[in-house]
Amino acid sequence: MNDCSKVFRGALVISLDFELHWGLINTYPLESIQHRLSGARKAIPSILKLFEEFEVHATWAPVGFLFFNNRKDLMTAIPNCRPSVEKNMLSPYDILPNIGNDELSDPYHYASSIIDQILAAPNQEVATHTFAHCIWDRIPADTDSFKADIKAVLGTALSRGLEISSIVFPQNKYNLDLIRVLKEQGILAYRGNGQYWYSHFDKKDSFSRPLFRFCRFLDRHISLSGSNAYPLEKIGEKAPYNIAGSMGLEFFSHAPCLSILEPLRLRRLTSSLTKAAEQRGIFHLWWHPHQFGDDSESKVHFLRLFLVHFSALREKYGLQSLTMNEVVELREIHKVS
Repeated sequence: MNDCSKVFRGALVISLDFELHWGLINTYPLESIQHRLSGARKAIPSILKLFEEFEVHATWAPVGFLFFNNRKDLMTAIPNCRPSVEKNMLSPYDILPNIGNDELSDPYHYASSIIDQILAAPNQEVATHTFAHCIWDRIPADTDSFKADIKAVLGTALSRGLEISSIVFPQNKYNLDLIRVLKEQGILAYRGNGQYWYSHFDKKDSFSRPLFRFCRFLDRHISLSGSNAYPLEKIGEKAPYNIAGSMGLEFFSHAPCLSILEPLRLRRLTSSLTKAAEQRGIFHLWWHPHQFGDDSESKVHFLRLFLVHFSALREKYGLQSLTMNEVVELREIHKVS
């Protein structure tokens, strides 16, 4: 963990939902996004290099399937107990017959070599995005399946000498039953949902959902919800701690005309981080590596500008860079100090 005193001076927390095609099976046909997924694999070393340059500590949450290099090992590790699936939706298990035999032939469903790069980089935490990237908040009966999933991913990581202590839920969907499982399995932290005033619009009906997305889009460029930074104490009193997401690092590559708004988006992020530094709070930024899969150079440059601002705040206020696990360590220190 970074050198830090018992006086908490605020922190930038970064977490990345590393899923490749497993998180997009119900959104895009594989053939339509192969270029983006390939681009993400190429962009990750650039992101790691940037993190090393600015001494950024980050939490990477890969889907458990990505730990494997070949089909044989993956199939051996799959749990027998699996969750229910919504009608007309694919489960990750449904596409297993169609994936390739190894990472070389199918770089969209395996990423063992990429995880090795993350593990070799300084100050990076490998967490989990669950074993299979199922959506886990459907019905209470799925709790047993979730427990089997977590055991599978913990066992897979342990076989590589890795102990996992943090989790990012797929689509950030969870419930109290799942949180209880985390406690049973020794998971210390999860990335909870930020509380925005427009969150109550996040429903599936034809009016509310578009309104939520519009408000979220505006909030990425101008402040509708404030900095979304919060004090260390807010993560809770005991594990599993809720290290809530403050803001997503979204790129709007599908609409090139919106590139004119990038200075606004950068200012929104940097001003929120400044508030965190001034108030000695946590600002938790998150994104998906596949968002860097196209136009990677400009996106890495955008991230660099953000980290330049972070570096200045670190110098001025003592703002830290922490992984999710390091936040837990600090919280434990503050509880007994």
